[in-house]
Amino acid sequence: MDKDKALDLALEALEHMLEDAKQERLTVEYWNECVDAITAIKQARSAPVQEPVKLRRGDVLRCIETDELCTVWATSTTGKTLVKWSANNFGDYTAEQIGELFWIEPSPVQEPVAWRWKREGGEWQLVHQQPRSPTAQPLYTTPPAAPVQEPEQWEHLKAYGYAPGNYMMTCCGCNTEVIGVDKRASRCKPCAIKAAAQRKPLTDEQIDAIWDAVITPSNHIREFVRAIEATLREQNTP
Repeated sequence: MDKDKALDLALEALEHMLEDAKQERLTVEYWNECVDAITAIKQARSAPVQEPVKLRRGDVLRCIETDELCTVWATSTTGKTLVKWSANNFGDYTAEQIGELFWIEPSPVQEPVAWRWKREGGEWQLVHQQPRSPTAQPLYTTPPAAPVQEPEQWEHLKAYGYAPGNYMMTCCGCNTEVIGVDKRASRCKPCAIKAAAQRKPLTDEQIDAIWDAVITPSNHIREFVRAIEATLREQNTP
C-alpha cells in the first residue's frame, strides 16, 4: 500500500470517528484529536510534491541533528547518495533520507583577489580594491564557472545558404570573407537571417502555372512539389 492510499484510509476512518463524536459517543478530547488529525492529513495531501535536490560529488551537507558536516562522495542512478564523514567513515542514503536528515550547505561566494583597470595609455593597472573605472575587471584564483549557453539555432537557415562548419567562403549577400561555415554555405548567418525574413511567397498565378506545366496523368504530386521548391529558390536567390 502506498502512502497516498494509507492517507485516504486514515482520513476515512477519522471522519467516521468524528461522526461518532457528534453523537456523543466520544469525549471532547477524542473530538479535538480527530479534528487535528484530519486537518494534518488534508494539508499533507494538498501540499505540492517537491522534487529531490540533485546532488553532485563535492557538495557539502550539514546534519540537522548533530550539526556535523559531511561531503557527497558519489551518486548513483538508483537514487542513493554515498556520503563521506570525518575519519573516512561513509554512509549511503536515499533521496528521502537526505531531505529529512541534512541541510545542503550553500556554495561559498568567491571574492576577487585583485582588480585590474586600463589606463589612458592602454596599459593595465593592478590594484587590490575595485577601481571606479568602466574598464575594471575582477581577478580570481579560480575563475567562476561560465554560464551555460543555449545551443545555436541555425537549422532553419540551411535553406537560405548558411550552416556552421570549419570552412571559409565569400558571402554572396554582403561579399565579405566568412570563417567557420559549412563547405556548401553561400551566405553568412546575418545575410541568411535577412533572406529568411524577406522570403517572398508564390502568387496564385505562379502556383497555377506550375500545376499546368507539371501535372499530367503520368506525373506524381512529388514532381509538383519539386517544381515549387525550384521556383522558390529561383525567386528568393539574389
